[in-house]
Amino acid sequence: MNDDRRYDDTEVEEIFRRAAESREGSPRQPALSPGGLTLRELQEIGEEVGLSKEVVARAAASVDVAPASSGKVRALGVPVGVDHTVSLSRPLVDEEWERLVARLRDTFKAPGQVEVMGRLRQWSNGNLRVSVEPTESGYQLRLHTHKGSVRPLVGGGLALVALALVLVVFSLMTGREVDAMGMVMLAIVGGGMAGVNLIQLPGWAATRARQMEEIGETVAAWTALPPPPE
Repeated sequence: MNDDRRYDDTEVEEIFRRAAESREGSPRQPALSPGGLTLRELQEIGEEVGLSKEVVARAAASVDVAPASSGKVRALGVPVGVDHTVSLSRPLVDEEWERLVARLRDTFKAPGQVEVMGRLRQWSNGNLRVSVEPTESGYQLRLHTHKGSVRPLVGGGLALVALALVLVVFSLMTGREVDAMGMVMLAIVGGGMAGVNLIQLPGWAATRARQMEEIGETVAAWTALPPPPE
């Protein structure tokens, strides 16, 4: 990080907001100075309000991080997958990768599997995958997940509803009797199977998107600073 970089009032407010959120308690907002502040000056002010130099430096570094890109994969108008990608200024060192794996296991409540293939590092648990990978311009953190059970469950439910309707139409066209109560029950079961899954998806996707965003911000802040000594 460039110590001569000067942060304007808006950036200073954002830095101290992020620094305060990274620790317990809510220290008072420091008074701002016209003309901008350097990182050293920000750290001196931060110490006066109970924020360590490292916390302020990480918050300042995160302000300069390129914005992340997020997206949701949709089917039938509802989200069935979530993607989140964050550009990194450098790769993770071993200590940072181990901290990230510990964070992933705690966040998603799963041990997962770790793979290292050259410069690619990956943690995965079922359909959930998190990787730190090289790109043409540097490195990126990529998080992806999708609900693998949605398509068969929703598709199966809709198929049951369709089958009930087809049998009813067939009965009306041919004059053959069918078990009306059975058809109703078949449609209810199919509709319930599809409906319950569709209703749960938006909440699931919102939770995963928030978790991924928080992890992305943390890792981006790590890599915006020089790596810790081995």
